[in-house]
Amino acid sequence: MGQQKLRSSNTKEYLIIAFVLVSTLLVMTDVTRNLSDEIHIASEIKTLSPIQKKPLQNIKSTLSEEELKRWTERLIKQSE
Repeated sequence: MGQQKLRSSNTKEYLIIAFVLVSTLLVMTDVTRNLSDEIHIASEIKTLSPIQKKPLQNIKSTLSEEELKRWTERLIKQSE
């Protein structure tokens, strides 16, 4: 009878330990998922931010003014 009580108490202890381990694993998984979501949102906010770290360089035209005028005239004619 003493061994049966010992076995049932051991079984209860094992069940409690298993429950604690599974619960801890679930909590850690949830925390990790929330943390990864926060990092993802923060990186999206940084990329969408209108403040740029480096100023844009001035883009220089490769066409002369005459060529530019001709191209704009062509585009206007084609659009009509």
